Parts: sequence; C-alpha cells; structure tokens
Amino acid sequence: MSSQKGFFIPWVLVILVQFPAIKCGFSQTQLPGFSITENFLSDSNRRIPTDRINLDPALPDVKAIGRGMTSVTGWNGYMGMLNNPAYLTTDRVEVEIADAQVIIPQTTIKAINYLMSNKEALKNDFFLKEMEQGIYEYIRYYDDPVRRQEALAKIDNSSIKADDLLTNVIGTPTNPTRHGMMAFPNLKVQYKNFGFSVYNVTQVSFLVTAGNILNVMRNFHRRDDEAIQSELLIRMAGLVYDSYNAEGSIDAEALPIIYSVAASNTAFSVGYGYKYNEKLSLGANFNLYRRALSTSLIESADYDEALNIAFEGFKDPIWDFNLTVGMNYQPNERLSFGLVANNFLPSKDISGKLNLQLQSSDLDYEIIGDSWQDSVSIDLYSQTTNVEFPYSLSIPFLLSSGATWQPLPNLYIAGEWADMLARDNIRYSEYIERFRLGVEYSFLKEIVSLRTGMANLRPTIGGGISLPIWRFNLDLDMAYAHTKLTDSRATYIQLKIRYKHPDKKQD
Repeated sequence: MSSQKGFFIPWVLVILVQFPAIKCGFSQTQLPGFSITENFLSDSNRRIPTDRINLDPALPDVKAIGRGMTSVTGWNGYMGMLNNPAYLTTDRVEVEIADAQVIIPQTTIKAINYLMSNKEALKNDFFLKEMEQGIYEYIRYYDDPVRRQEALAKIDNSSIKADDLLTNVIGTPTNPTRHGMMAFPNLKVQYKNFGFSVYNVTQVSFLVTAGNILNVMRNFHRRDDEAIQSELLIRMAGLVYDSYNAEGSIDAEALPIIYSVAASNTAFSVGYGYKYNEKLSLGANFNLYRRALSTSLIESADYDEALNIAFEGFKDPIWDFNLTVGMNYQPNERLSFGLVANNFLPSKDISGKLNLQLQSSDLDYEIIGDSWQDSVSIDLYSQTTNVEFPYSLSIPFLLSSGATWQPLPNLYIAGEWADMLARDNIRYSEYIERFRLGVEYSFLKEIVSLRTGMANLRPTIGGGISLPIWRFNLDLDMAYAHTKLTDSRATYIQLKIRYKHPDKKQD
C-alpha cells in the first residue's frame, strides 16, 4: 500500500522555518495551557472558563529580555519610546531603519530538528509500514524463532518511533505540545523630542493532536505471553489496515489535526518628551490599535496552508486608541528611576472560541476464565473529549516601575516591578514573578555587551554587538529566556540598523 499524504507530519513547523519573511510577530502573553488531566478526558464534553489573551503594548527589546526583561529604565543611547516615552526628551535625530525580532521557542526548535531529520521516513509512512510489515512477518514466520524475533524487533522499533514523534512534536493526549514562532517588525523615528513608531505584534500558537493509530502504536508493549501477543498483533494489523482508504492513502481520521489560536495587533504610535528640569523627564505616546482574533481547525488536507488558514481567520478587526505615559527621574549620572503607565483608557474586547477533540486510545486485553487457554478478549479503548476553549482579546492597563544603577561606566544593574496594580493572575502565576532583575556589562568601547537577569522567577542570558559604520549602527542581539507563548524557553534574535544624524549629540 502506498500513501499520498505522508504520515503524521505537522508541516506547519517546516513552513515556519522555510518562510522566515512572513510579516508577523508574536507577543509574549499568556496563551491557553492545553494541559489536560486524565480526569478531564473522562467526560465526553467539557467547556473551560474564558481564557483572556492580553496583548502587551510592545514586545520588550531583546537587549531588555537578556537583562531580565527590565525595560522601564536604562535606555540611554537607545530609542526607548515604546518602553518609556520619557526617553524622547533626549534631543536627537535618529531612525531605526530596520528592527526585527525573531523568537523561536525551544519546543519548536526540538520539533523542527526532529521533522527535518526524519522527513523522508515521515513522507513515506515509514513507521506505519514498518509496523504492518513486522506484523505480517510475525504471523507468516511464527514457527521460525529467529524470523519471529526479527519481526518483533520491527514492531518494537515502529512503536519506539511513534513514541519519538509524539515526544518531540505532538505530546500526549493529556498534555499536547504547543508550537509557534514570533517576529516583531517595527520602525521608529525620532526628531528632536518627537517620536513615531509603527509595528505589528501577532501571536500564533499551534497545537497538534494525534489520531487513534499513533496513540495505540506508542502504547503498544510486547507481552510475555505468546497467545496474548498474537491476539494483540492481529488486532493491531486490523487497525493499521483501517488507517488506509480505498485509494491507498492514509485516512484523514488517522492523521493529526492542527489547532491554532492567533491574535494580531498593529499599532501606530506618536510620542512627545518634555524635560521638566535637569533631573525629571516626562513623556507620552498616543497609540492607535487595529486588533483581530482568529481560531482555526486545520485538517490533514490543509497542512501546507496552515499559516494561511490561521491568518485568514482574522475577521471583524476593531480599531481602538489609548495612551501611554512615562517619567524618568535621574538624581545623578549613575542612578535613574522610572514609572510607566500603559493604556489609561478602557479598551474594547473581542472574543472567539476554539473547539478541540482530544483522543486517548489504547489496546488492552482481558482473560475470560481461569487461564488464557479459555478465552482472551482484545479491545480498543478510545476516548474522545470535545473541549470548548472560549477566548477574549484585550489590551490591559499596566503600571510598572523600575530603577537602574551604574556603579561603573560600562556596568548597569536594573530592577523592575511590573504590572504593579493587577489583582488577577492572568499574566503571572505568582505575584513574586512581577519582580525582575538584570545586569548588563559592555566592553571593547561598548561594541560588545553581555547580559543576564531574572524574570518570572527564571534566569535570562543574552549578549550583543553594536558596530558603528559611518553614520549607522548595526546592532545584533541575542537572548535566551522563557516565553509564555509555548511555556518553554526560547531563543530571541534581533537585528537593528540605526541611522544617527551627525549634528545631533547621542548619549
């Protein structure tokens, strides 16, 4: 039997690697946990409470992410208008011509490496065919101990490979793995004390659920009793056969289903900074938002169009506006304090829902009578649970404060208290996660920087180079930190090209 579809390939992960120029980004906000307990699967229909997706006003700069995501203060020499508009008081003419961040969660890197390493085997249904061939040889050569053991080795190997696919890509029925990628393109311009920025923050989370046959293959274990072993393999052969349709392709019901949740926020910001005196600076941004929410179910026939389907689901976008204000107080050259309030005005919410079907399957047996010679009953246990995830997309009010101390000319130590007034735990599991700490050290004439810190009770590390080329600066920064998009650690990469007017003094 030949397959035209390819076996269990969530091609969306490969697409994400092959098309890095897709103009989208992903903000670091809470997405559904998709962590389901065994008791949850015991009911056929479940509806969980509404999960609110909060869009951050702007994704922190990778420099800030590396130093514990501290972004309220410490932006001397950089355009920090999106993090604290008070920094617009620095009189400069500067354009960040290209500023793009790419964030790749560790779970997605692991899945992509696995898929690329096993691409041909997956395309050719290798695991399923190996199981089928092993069962065929086991039955045919049952009386030949050597050939029978070779057949069992093929069956075991296909079961191990199925487990590898689930472990590296899909996850388990009770804890499916989330995948996604993030990019944050933006353009910023500052002329004297005025600033302008346009950026897009779009977050997409993909989840892949396995079909019956893959779960059964993963859970298949060799039995010591030959009679029970034979009965199980005969039933397994039937399941493998039923996985193909009349055309010889894997049936759609046997293939994984991809679910996606996406939220998009395009923002236009105009800001102004006012220097009240030598120590106190004030600033404000007026933000115009265009927001949309999309939830999608992607079946096997549409794997190659997974990204397009996720983004085409954006319907009925809403326009909204809001205000960000900030202050920076610098009592001396080495110490500064900052306060930022994002989204003073109430924003509109938009909602949607995602309907999932989670399956848990296994083959098991029951001995009827006193011994296996009497009767062996083989059953396929399959539990399908319909789960409804409602969503509400909002832009929350955020009040954050921070401080930066410069004990040495090239050493910065920053602390921050994020989201000070929020009373719920939508964005943080524990209140202590709102406190952040970061350190940055620069050397070689500030061309090279090393960073580390603590955010959400997890360590962050980072580094970067800043190369002056005529009137331009080329900045390349990297960080490694936890992301809530997939609830795993992620690699952050940022490339920035800055143009500085030579007649204006740069801090």
